[in-house]
Amino acid sequence: MKHESGPAEYRAPMGRYGCDPPLNLINVMMHRLNEVFTERDIILLTGDLNGHHTAMSDPDAPMNTQATYSLLISQHAGVNQVLTEHIPNSVILPCLGNNDNKYHDNPQPVDADTFFYNYLN
Repeated sequence: MKHESGPAEYRAPMGRYGCDPPLNLINVMMHRLNEVFTERDIILLTGDLNGHHTAMSDPDAPMNTQATYSLLISQHAGVNQVLTEHIPNSVILPCLGNNDNKYHDNPQPVDADTFFYNYLN
């Protein structure tokens, strides 16, 4: 079955194939995590925490805008808010994926964007 992109004709509060998970699904998953694993010292959080197509495509592309970067920062803040709400007493070790950096598939050296890495810290 081929996945068609574009707006769906039906509501899918728990998400749909080929799309980033909605906040409702993430909250249900985190609630279940807390039921099953009551004590967690350390959590390794794998990358790709941000929605697809949020990171800018190329450092030299003329279409990159500050709005895209602001959305990326906002999504990082949202992920942080969900994690601190559901697992406030665990050490979280995040790994950045290809969608989590300022530029898609292009991690920047720490000294190239001090705001971004200080913000994540």
